[in-house]
Amino acid sequence: MPLNCLRLGGLWAWSSENVYIPNGSDHIRHPDPELPLIHLVRDLCSRCGPIFTIRKGAHTLIVVTNPELAHEALIEKGQLFASRPVETTIRTVFICDKFTVNSAVYGPRWCSLRRNMVSGMLSASRLRDFHPAHVAALDRLIAQIRAEALTSDDGV
Repeated sequence: MPLNCLRLGGLWAWSSENVYIPNGSDHIRHPDPELPLIHLVRDLCSRCGPIFTIRKGAHTLIVVTNPELAHEALIEKGQLFASRPVETTIRTVFICDKFTVNSAVYGPRWCSLRRNMVSGMLSASRLRDFHPAHVAALDRLIAQIRAEALTSDDGV
């Protein structure tokens, strides 16, 4: 079974007050921590259907396991789900009062922030400027992995 698991972050939880949230699990019990999380997701998918909710503390996670439903949510109805959830007071202090791309409500401000980010920070010339730092970081990572592989009998 192909599995497309997307974090849509409480997708329906903040769009209106009386809104449907899919069935799910309030208490996640992973049977074997050695098994990948995908096994838990597959188990919940078989019990709850192709869309289900996982609640972990204050966070709500909507999992979509069907490619057609994921396409509908992200592509066809993307603007409906583009906004972020209402923030708590303490988080508002730390997220610059919604003046960042990852916290702003979808609309003109978000579009302006994203446009500035893409044209400024993510431009090709800016990325070229950081190329030496990127190469140095990759070299350090490879050296660390190589050192771990040499000192470990089981590999990395």
